[in-house]
Amino acid sequence: MIKKPDDAFRVLHTADWHLGKMLNEQSREEEQKRFLDWLLKQVVELEVDVVLVAGDVFDTANPPQSAEALYYDFVAALHGSTAASLVLIGGNHDSANQLEAPKRVLKSLRTHVHGAVAEDPADRLLLLPSGEAPKVAIAMIPFLREKDIRIARVGESSSEVQTQVREGIIATYRETAEVVDRMAIQCPVIATGHLTVAGATSSESEREIHIGGLGAIDASVFPAQFAYVALGHLHRPQAPDKQGRVRYAGSPIPLSCSEITDK
Repeated sequence: MIKKPDDAFRVLHTADWHLGKMLNEQSREEEQKRFLDWLLKQVVELEVDVVLVAGDVFDTANPPQSAEALYYDFVAALHGSTAASLVLIGGNHDSANQLEAPKRVLKSLRTHVHGAVAEDPADRLLLLPSGEAPKVAIAMIPFLREKDIRIARVGESSSEVQTQVREGIIATYRETAEVVDRMAIQCPVIATGHLTVAGATSSESEREIHIGGLGAIDASVFPAQFAYVALGHLHRPQAPDKQGRVRYAGSPIPLSCSEITDK
């Protein structure tokens, strides 16, 4: 066991579980169950305070009951055997409504879900372990659909759409960072995201989240208020910025043959 310092608050960043994923006709349920069992063991052994899932909890918007059972069994096991909180955002494969339907019940199990982006930037900030004595603030920004960040108009060119999508994504993070300043938050702030950062390496199993890669942004656009940017969507664990502040957790198991050598 790795002993955690007394004054530490430990966050585990994971993403892209894709529960319910099939490889051709082959079920991945046994592999996914083994991963979740392993993850729970890591939370206990590493004395993790927050498990942060950066999107694509499920592989489809309407996951099979077996995939939902894996998810809820993990929520129950995490709550029952640890004091850790579970924080999840929606990815492009997830249904925001499906994730958020049990939101109030899940909150009683220390599980916090943002399937869709909150309209008020202040509502995106989650203070843990409590608002009165926070050790970390999490800016919960899920996958941003086009309707969240721009208004489509007839006759737009592809370059105009590309510019608006990127500007909308950047504006969402900027206005969230501004709230961090207004609230005078003193603890470290982690931002989440489910998108493509320019320069990162993709694989065959990712589904384009904006047509033609329109939503790809540079790592430098994430405001300095965010000490760490926890990303999902690309399945290879990597840091597309030189500082390592912006990171993809990667998928826990290979989701295509192109990922077979990933660690």
